[in-house]
Amino acid sequence: MKVLITGAKGFIGGNLLDLLSDYDTKGIARNEESINKKKIYSFDRLSEIKFQPEVLIMCHGAVASGTTIISDTTLFDSNVTLTKMVLNKFKDAFVIYLSSCSVYKITDNTLIKEISPIYPNSTYSISKLWGEILSFQRKNSVVIRLASVYGSSMKENTLIPSYIKAAMKNNIINVWGLGKREQNYIHINDLAQMIKKIIQKRKKLSNHILLGVYDKEYSNKQVAKIISNLTNCDVKFVNEDKSPSFNYDNQFSRSLLDWDPQIDLNTGIKKYIECIKGK
Repeated sequence: MKVLITGAKGFIGGNLLDLLSDYDTKGIARNEESINKKKIYSFDRLSEIKFQPEVLIMCHGAVASGTTIISDTTLFDSNVTLTKMVLNKFKDAFVIYLSSCSVYKITDNTLIKEISPIYPNSTYSISKLWGEILSFQRKNSVVIRLASVYGSSMKENTLIPSYIKAAMKNNIINVWGLGKREQNYIHINDLAQMIKKIIQKRKKLSNHILLGVYDKEYSNKQVAKIISNLTNCDVKFVNEDKSPSFNYDNQFSRSLLDWDPQIDLNTGIKKYIECIKGK
């Protein structure tokens, strides 16, 4: 099975390159190179690529995370223009497009399902929805809308690594408000298993929207408590937090794929801390 992963040097793409090693897997990134004997092609030389994948996993894109601000031009170039170019290059491949739950209409404590109403309210979410539309122009495609993916090499400006960094450096985690805000976290290994299921069942899938989430949410207070127990640090509540909570139900995706996430947040964070200490 030939599999091509775009954004192969990013957090998700890089991990998938390793976790999907059962396949003949290659990647595309900004620069051409080899990583652990895996060939990485360059986007700049897209037209020269001879490798013809049976499955195309699209992980590339400018990502809005933490306090990072990305220009509208960069978002469009990466999430729309480049997506279209890659799709046009590999017209026969089954497409797995990794999108974002930010395309949904989200209000506090709304239960989000695969078919929930969409209402992208930022340039980033609009660009991701546009990428979905481009992918769905062919029938042999699925979209996975992701909440928060975590694991080895995740972006350090997101909540979990920020809390861990504070715990290890300052021995205290500052949690905004009362820590009641809830979010969903799925481990990169669970996402990889989900993608394997999609690949196995791809002939029965056509333009499906799937939710790549864990089966429960965790409050910021719970996340801080997990990290506190693992690092013996203190937790302090500061200021206010009026951010909405996010709640999901992906029973449809789990049933369709015969898949369930296995790694709870405590186990996943413990693995991440061990990885940091091992560097």
